[in-house]
Amino acid sequence: MRIALSASERISPDILAALVAGNVPLEFEDPNEALNEASAPEWAVPIFGAARTRLEAHLASNGSPAKEESADVYSFEMKRNFPLTVSMGDAGWTQWQSTVSTRTREDCAAAGVKYKRYRYAVHFWVTPDGTGLALGKIKLQGKFVPG
Repeated sequence: MRIALSASERISPDILAALVAGNVPLEFEDPNEALNEASAPEWAVPIFGAARTRLEAHLASNGSPAKEESADVYSFEMKRNFPLTVSMGDAGWTQWQSTVSTRTREDCAAAGVKYKRYRYAVHFWVTPDGTGLALGKIKLQGKFVPG
């Protein structure tokens, strides 16, 4: 069951549970900028699944957070604009990107389209113990969006 969350709240055990269960603060729902995992259209579900699986495997194997060591799965830090994300960072949550390609370089070259359009950056917040993922979103700027 989805519950209403606000990014003006700080992290708490109840909010943590809601985030890991897939709830997204109302302020983060902007379909023009990104797709949230909780409300993803059918075409995006496999992308989220692949990104989540790749990130979970990377974390389970104690993979490096450095982009230089893995261009497809790495940790990064964004500016935190809301009390919720500030408190998540303060509590030890980290932000990660897991990149998924839906077409190979060869497929794109044959079709005459840019490979980059078919590489989707999926961002997640990871719990301090590394076992929970929350706030999954696909960045859409410059990407192919099935119509």
